[in-house]
Amino acid sequence: MNKIFYVLVLCISFVNAQNQLYEVKGKVIDFHDGKALQNSKVVLQTKDKTTIVHTDSLGVFLIKGNLKGNSKLTVYHDECEPFFITITIPVKKELIIKMEHHVHELEQVNVRTKEYNNLGIKSELDTQTLENYSSKNLGDALNEVSGISSINTGNSIVKPIIHGLHSSRVMVLNQGVRMENQQWGIEHAPSIDINSVEKVSVIKSSNALEYSGDAIGGIVLLESKKFPKKDSLYGKSMVSGNSNGRGILLNSTLTKTFKKGFFIKGQASFNCHGDYHAPDYNLTNTGYLSKGISFESGFHSFKKGISFFYNYVDNEIGILRASHIGNSRDLYQAISERKPLIIEDFSYDINAPKQKIIHHLAKVNLYKRFAKFGKVDFQYDFQMNNRKEYDVRRTSESSTIPALDLELITQTFSANILYDAITDFNAKFGIMYRNQDNYPNPDTGVRRLIPDYKSNQFGSYFITDYKWNSNWKSEFGIRYDYFSIDAEKFYTKSRWEELNYDVKFSNLITKEYSTQYLTNPKLNFNSIASSLGINYTNFNDFSLTLNYNLSQRIPNPAELFSDGLHHSSASIEYGDLEMKKEISNQISFTVEKKFADFSVSLLPYVNFIKDYMYIEPIGIEKNTRGEFLVWNYKQNNALLLGADLDFNYDASFMSWKGNASYIYAQNTDKNEPLISIPPFTINNQLSFKIKKWKNLNAGITSVFVAKQNRFPNTNFSISIIENEEVVERNIDVSSTEKAYHLLGINANKTINFKKSSLNLSFSVENLFNTKYRNYLNRLRYFSDDLGRNFNIQIKYNY
Repeated sequence: MNKIFYVLVLCISFVNAQNQLYEVKGKVIDFHDGKALQNSKVVLQTKDKTTIVHTDSLGVFLIKGNLKGNSKLTVYHDECEPFFITITIPVKKELIIKMEHHVHELEQVNVRTKEYNNLGIKSELDTQTLENYSSKNLGDALNEVSGISSINTGNSIVKPIIHGLHSSRVMVLNQGVRMENQQWGIEHAPSIDINSVEKVSVIKSSNALEYSGDAIGGIVLLESKKFPKKDSLYGKSMVSGNSNGRGILLNSTLTKTFKKGFFIKGQASFNCHGDYHAPDYNLTNTGYLSKGISFESGFHSFKKGISFFYNYVDNEIGILRASHIGNSRDLYQAISERKPLIIEDFSYDINAPKQKIIHHLAKVNLYKRFAKFGKVDFQYDFQMNNRKEYDVRRTSESSTIPALDLELITQTFSANILYDAITDFNAKFGIMYRNQDNYPNPDTGVRRLIPDYKSNQFGSYFITDYKWNSNWKSEFGIRYDYFSIDAEKFYTKSRWEELNYDVKFSNLITKEYSTQYLTNPKLNFNSIASSLGINYTNFNDFSLTLNYNLSQRIPNPAELFSDGLHHSSASIEYGDLEMKKEISNQISFTVEKKFADFSVSLLPYVNFIKDYMYIEPIGIEKNTRGEFLVWNYKQNNALLLGADLDFNYDASFMSWKGNASYIYAQNTDKNEPLISIPPFTINNQLSFKIKKWKNLNAGITSVFVAKQNRFPNTNFSISIIENEEVVERNIDVSSTEKAYHLLGINANKTINFKKSSLNLSFSVENLFNTKYRNYLNRLRYFSDDLGRNFNIQIKYNY
């Protein structure tokens, strides 16, 4: 009887255990500020069933039932990434689930898409636009954006100009690293492989204090797309051919991503062109050879991440042979006859004069987010830039020895703290230390254009923005930087005394030689920058933004120390030790209106620059390598004002995108125009989608560049021998080029397969083979610009 009783008790206990009810209780909150996330979807998956509930107004959820063992809990909320967790039931305590409440980022944007970044207007180039320039360079691609033009040395050395400002006034950030590739020279283009970049953004009229306080012109951001958190393997391979220069480009990219957040990406490119041609003749020794690789790997999640990036670029660039002149008579003839003195048959050979640049960039970045606080990140980056410039040797010296050989090593460490725990309010603080070491190889046998120098920079910033309501937003920021430069430089005694340095800087002399002084300039600068912006937005279709920016830029090594022949620009350049820092006060006003199919934006601005530094020609000088134009760095107060206009019409079968830009720039001390300012420019692009031809895309492009009627008179006279007599001839280096209009056509079609696609594109640039010269091309004195070019591109996505 007792045994039967015990069996019954055990059976009842087992049944009760099987029907035991447990509960899972929790709360879903915003990771940033701890606020409850109402109506979040909570899914609990056990071995036997799936239960779905939603959070209440307090963010609380409760699940009851016959639950036990390991279970998967998933939480969903609009504008949040899903949250996953494995739990063991019974759960001993209430679950607190913190989710990132934000708007998902778009993977792609269209060219000239406008968005407000730190209240500075931001224009972006999408992947397709960048691929159209795959065989060219960054400066060419940026011409798509209003307010941006380029200053060129020939056809392969292209530097961006933003609102009339270039070189050290425009900062290029490659994957969050400030490019340091001796960008002070007009003929020193950024060492960028455009094929390694997936997204390019330009921030105008904002000094973006997080990155710098000296970007008076603006900032160019080069970025990769966000890596998806899923198990995937994808890539693309591309081949492109050009008729002008008989060039070929090969590029391939492969990316592997993992669901847990790990990623790895590799890319390689090869770009080779021979001599380019103008409409009427070959441009001898203008070939181009570029090789690049990049590698990126790491782990990313919302709460933490680490990444490593490496980029290698190897460029060899030919300089127009006719730009290196032997004597003053040839110089006069080249400028007055407007035809190269040296025209040879097409060749892939790249001979002197030429540039050879190798650039290494490596970066490590890590970040960590903290609940109810924000994000902390650290970054270390390293760059090594080796620049060699080869001259046409006129003695028995070997042409394999460069006339300029510079190695610049840059190391930067930065740390940033973002506080975003309060809704509609953000604050960010950061510090940065940068060290540079420049070494000019003395074995060139040529006077060093830029001396040995070491520099240090320490910077810190604070920026904050506040959204007052659904319409109004404001931002304020301030930054401080300290710079030190320690240089060792030789001066000839004659030039030292000519500049009156023997009186002003006699304490800098460390050693005296028969014809030279060795000096040790030690310079220190302090810089303060600030910004204030206000934005009004009405239902996302109308926006007004007012910005004020104070920027200060210290003189770069070229402006301070240049002393001799700059081979790639075929000119002699002289700097000035007395250069002061530039101080810019810029005000900009942006208005943007969006309609159903049409949008328009207008950006007027005014920029007062105290002690504006510039370079202009003053005459010619002869040395053992020939006679060259002499350019001096100078400094005066300046006023720049202008406006950018953008318009965009987008219908189902066609789109029209266009922009126009104008700049008025005045040297207020001399009451004359500034040199090298872009003329009035209009760009238009009509695109059509032809559905009856299986969605073939076709387009027409138009670029109109007006004559620049505002320029200073920098002409000078030389003495030459004609018919055995010495005569005076005027060298016109001031007059600008006539207006020109270039048309182009393009077409592309994508063929989709099950898991891949093939894109075929064809384009023609300078369709009518128009003869023209770009006023902003430093070699315009010696040749016309490029003639017609046919391009064919095949891209396979997989």
